[in-house]
Amino acid sequence: MNLKFDDFNTLTFDNVAVKNSGYSSNTGTGVGMVIKTRGISGDSSDYTRAPASLQSVNITGGSIEGSTGTGIRFETLSNGNGGQPVVRISGTQFKNNRSDIAVDRTNVDARGAVFVGAGDGFAIEDRVLHALDTTGRGLVTWDAGNVYVTQSSGSIQRGVDASAAGSTVNVAGGTFAEDVSVNTPRNLKFNTTTLGSLALGEGAAGSGIGGTVTAYGAGGFAFDAKASFRLLSDTTLATTGADIKLLGDIQNDGAVARALRLIAGSGTTRGNVHMNTGGSASGFLGALDVSANNFKLDSTLNAGGDVTGSINSLGNIEIVSGGDIQSKITAKELTAEAQGSID
Repeated sequence: MNLKFDDFNTLTFDNVAVKNSGYSSNTGTGVGMVIKTRGISGDSSDYTRAPASLQSVNITGGSIEGSTGTGIRFETLSNGNGGQPVVRISGTQFKNNRSDIAVDRTNVDARGAVFVGAGDGFAIEDRVLHALDTTGRGLVTWDAGNVYVTQSSGSIQRGVDASAAGSTVNVAGGTFAEDVSVNTPRNLKFNTTTLGSLALGEGAAGSGIGGTVTAYGAGGFAFDAKASFRLLSDTTLATTGADIKLLGDIQNDGAVARALRLIAGSGTTRGNVHMNTGGSASGFLGALDVSANNFKLDSTLNAGGDVTGSINSLGNIEIVSGGDIQSKITAKELTAEAQGSID
């Protein structure tokens, strides 16, 4: 649908079925359905003299299926006021397309769409071409407050940048060859993921982290002193020898006590771990396990399970454990309390 030379209010597609379309000489470049407004920047001067505008697109029910290319593509759309129209898809089934939705610089609310055969959000991600695949594209949303990063979309950083503050960035397993920086709050959920390094700036205070993630780069894990964060699940942060610096406060997300495992390298290639404080008297961490050359704790650690590792501090250290404390501890003053043994 090619809109030209006029102002349009709403495009509504109600129970429309698009089947076996978009073959384009039977290649993957075909599209079953295209929506565009002419006259945007970079378009032909024939159209920029009288650009078209559109306020909203509503696609309800029906199906888009059987395309050897893309089911539907939204090109860059203009509402005539420097913004974009609202685009919603609800109840529409996407089935047996090479890919389901592609967007240029247009956001699409596909929370009501039905992606037939997709087992989870990661599977849907690989059927959509949007902001997680290429910087500058719009974002397609099918799960409110969540984005899904896969090996095919290729970048955790694009997932962070494309999502709103407070959103959850779900990261699939595999290796992502990039250094990731987070400067506003995000919930990061990893699934045995490897990346270059992970940094949380002070603006990321209140973020959450869960799962297992390994940093292979020299930057390791570097969380700013103001970047307090929550454990969304039992969490393992590992490096191949770089340091782990968690300088902000660490707490559980909710009432469930979560374990934290910090592994700074292995064998003779060990980095250091530096923590500020973790847990509280009313919200113990599940446990803490540290493998490092040196482990420095600046303040108080409250753990409901065992505490293991080597702890060094120039100041005072307070450790409260619901299990055993098995650590080599150096401090100006030490207060240690354990339900089990202290070795």
